[in-house]
Amino acid sequence: MSEQIVKYEAGSRLSDEQKQVIKNMVGGKPTEAELSIFFEICNRTGLDFFRKQIYLLPFYNTNREGFDYVACTSIDGLRSLAQNTGRYDGQGAPIWYDDKGAEYLIWTNKKENPFACKMQVFV
Repeated sequence: MSEQIVKYEAGSRLSDEQKQVIKNMVGGKPTEAELSIFFEICNRTGLDFFRKQIYLLPFYNTNREGFDYVACTSIDGLRSLAQNTGRYDGQGAPIWYDDKGAEYLIWTNKKENPFACKMQVFV
């Protein structure tokens, strides 16, 4: 692989070199089928792994006692997809929730993570 940065233009097909970089960056051992599906999702949606718009993440499968690798879209990827519709008109402030369902406009609890977060999307 070259020493240069591997360039990727959203919506273009991934080169073999770019695919190898992704394989090296993804932890664990995704199967060739899981990688192929992930690369096809990137190609069809135009989501960019290198811009952290989409990830290939492991999820433990208790039935087969091993990991399945699944494409997961980040919030930046979802914003990009929404923007590409031509109807996205921004978003509201997040509303945070604790595990009892109480709402918070800001999350200041340093000891616990929020249970959930809700965002408004304007179209």
